[in-house]
Amino acid sequence: MRRCDIDKSSFHFVKACAVCHPGGGPAEYDRKGNRYDEFASNPENGIIRNADNFLDGDYYQSDWEKRGVLEADCLICHLKGYNWQARALTVRGGFFYEAPMVGAGWIKDLKKSTPSVCSEKPKATFFRTDYTQTKIADPANLSELITKEVADENCWNCHAMADVKKRGRSWKPETDVHRAKGLTCIYCHPAGEDHEIAKGDILVGYVRDDIDDKMNSCLDCHLNGKDSRAPQPDDNTVRGWALAWKIMCGVGDESDIALGIGGVMLQSTEWSGGLRDRVLPMEEQHCEAVETAIQTTIRSLTHNVFKCHGI
Repeated sequence: MRRCDIDKSSFHFVKACAVCHPGGGPAEYDRKGNRYDEFASNPENGIIRNADNFLDGDYYQSDWEKRGVLEADCLICHLKGYNWQARALTVRGGFFYEAPMVGAGWIKDLKKSTPSVCSEKPKATFFRTDYTQTKIADPANLSELITKEVADENCWNCHAMADVKKRGRSWKPETDVHRAKGLTCIYCHPAGEDHEIAKGDILVGYVRDDIDDKMNSCLDCHLNGKDSRAPQPDDNTVRGWALAWKIMCGVGDESDIALGIGGVMLQSTEWSGGLRDRVLPMEEQHCEAVETAIQTTIRSLTHNVFKCHGI
């Protein structure tokens, strides 16, 4: 093996990517189950700081002995108000062992670098440990602050950007009826004691494909009765009309105009109010004008898209 054959090492992964990973696993242990810092600090293993180290991807140009490892941090999800931004600075700065403490707010005098180019992200250069800083969490009663249900804000720390892969377009009460009615991220993306968070099946990425299609789908609640509170199709025909009208006009889902087409048809005063999130009045003249085309579209959706008979 040559140096040019080395891809991103485990150390590089933690420093560059682990701001959105809670730690543990490959951020703490090598492929043989050894804890990085303990293995690297043992002279018998011949690991030299920042050296090639036998071109081993777990230890190539690493500094585990000084930086520590990124242990699993439960608080990144289960502590309301967790300081993800400060933790991210700390991880990028190479303070792996201290990262959970920083996220919980037990620091002061945090200093960060000023990037010289726009592609570079700031990183922590200095901070002091201070367990008297209890604005986010008090070590004396931490158990009272830990939440079983994960708040949306904790999810957004890593999933805020709508980049197709990590999150959808919108999750605001003004544009999503589920959010407006108080549902949270984990309602559709639950997890058990194994912490395997339910996910869908995107076509633009291949992360944990073994747990694809485990999340609660639209069909689960609105057709198959998983949640009795969810309205069935017959309870809200307006959304079906608006969807079909949009498809008939050949406007894609990602267009802002698409959000308003059905609204105009239904004489809504809001141009881009988000059709899927509102029950709009339906006038008889509109029904008569598009009835045939609507029924054709619904049959096509039923057979080719949803594969669910009887809609």
